[in-house]
Amino acid sequence: MESAVFVCGAVLMALEISGSRLLAADYGGTVYVWGSIISVMLGGLSLGYYFGGHLADKKPSEDFLAAIIALAGLLVALVPLFYRHGIAFFSGVPTVIAPLVAVTMLFFLPSILLGAVSPFAIKLMAKKLEKIGETSGNLYATSTLGSVLGTLFTTFWLVLWVPLSTIFFGLSACLFMVSLLLARKHRIYIFCAFAIILLFRLFSGGFKAPSGGIDTSLKPNVNTGEHRLGKINGVPQQKISFTAESLYGTVEVRDHSGIRSMYINGGVMGEIFIADKFKTVPAWGYVDCFEALALLDGRQKEVLNLGVGPGLVAGRLAGKDNMKVDAVDINDKVLQAAQEYFGLLPGKNLHLFNEDARMFLKKTGKKYDLIEMDAFKYDRGTYSIPPHLTTQEFFREIKARLREPGTFVMMVVNNDNFLKSEYVTLQSVFKNVYAFDCSFLFVLIASDKPLDVGKILKDSRCTLMPINVLNAAIFTDNFAPVNQLGTAIK
Repeated sequence: MESAVFVCGAVLMALEISGSRLLAADYGGTVYVWGSIISVMLGGLSLGYYFGGHLADKKPSEDFLAAIIALAGLLVALVPLFYRHGIAFFSGVPTVIAPLVAVTMLFFLPSILLGAVSPFAIKLMAKKLEKIGETSGNLYATSTLGSVLGTLFTTFWLVLWVPLSTIFFGLSACLFMVSLLLARKHRIYIFCAFAIILLFRLFSGGFKAPSGGIDTSLKPNVNTGEHRLGKINGVPQQKISFTAESLYGTVEVRDHSGIRSMYINGGVMGEIFIADKFKTVPAWGYVDCFEALALLDGRQKEVLNLGVGPGLVAGRLAGKDNMKVDAVDINDKVLQAAQEYFGLLPGKNLHLFNEDARMFLKKTGKKYDLIEMDAFKYDRGTYSIPPHLTTQEFFREIKARLREPGTFVMMVVNNDNFLKSEYVTLQSVFKNVYAFDCSFLFVLIASDKPLDVGKILKDSRCTLMPINVLNAAIFTDNFAPVNQLGTAIK
């Protein structure tokens, strides 16, 4: 019985961590996603404790408990399938509420069933009334220990190295195994149910992780400890001009030696010269490459800029008469600081959107000539691109929002295995992919048309670089081990 509550506690927390990764492709990694997961699962546990206690009093049977755990295993196995086919039904739900609806659909019932296990186990193990406190304490301690280990194992290993579809199937298998060990009379039915799930997974691909299914015809709402990137410009900061707490960390604007910098959680996100914001600070030479690409053929373009930061890219392009720029950033405080301290002012050539980049792509029906991605984050000494913005499915969504013949360009923070994987992932979607070394940072350009690389090199300080893609992995929504493949700059 102790093993049953241990495994169920571990599976519950593994579901919580894996669920956040599953929903990231459609809802990002926002506080709304985490708030929805935590509240729904706590609510499910509460109901599970309540009904589990009542059922245990009425039918204190190990076979009945085994059936409850087996049903939870079935629902866990079906999570990717429910998500893939159910997500389209929520396309009209407001962005803030949509994660709550999706999490409720996926995890509320499994949470109720797993919550029922502990009070049921207490009923079955409490042989003497005077020992009920000790029995319940031991079982809840065992369940909580399972939750701790399930959280750590999933966070530091499973979601980093194992495909999501395999994780959910593995959690389901654990629950079915416990159910089979508990059952006395009806093991054959539990075994047959698991066999059907196994066959379905093996032969139909029914548990492949979703690539998203939100209706793209929807219109978006328009909203107007020092660590230096690449160990450069290591000048002590002298003046903090702006500071604000956001959902994604502390945003600061600092001035030092004629340079104005934007920081999030202590990591620099971009810099300008205070006297001339259009002159490139050496560390950010990739901006010249982005601009050269935008101006490549001299024609008028509509540009989508994903990841605004201080507005290095969007500000430059919006200043050109032949450019119309939509700029998207998930952090409202970043947009505020960019407008107040970096001169990124909305106007006829520039519109600002406060939204997750991938969510914006799913909602907008607009098409662009050029899409530029400058989205990255900093966390305790590590720079990386959010995983849901690195996958094959995401790049397909990018391509669907490009006019023919459109072009996509992205900044990459590190020349390592991550760069190789992003290169081959782009190659799986676009016919032509080019890699550029811009001194401290790197740029990948993808298009179905050949590009005048010589012109881009002439107008920027970047160099064309070969990429050895041997053994490089294609990133998908199902498996994108971003943080393990060299995106960090230490």
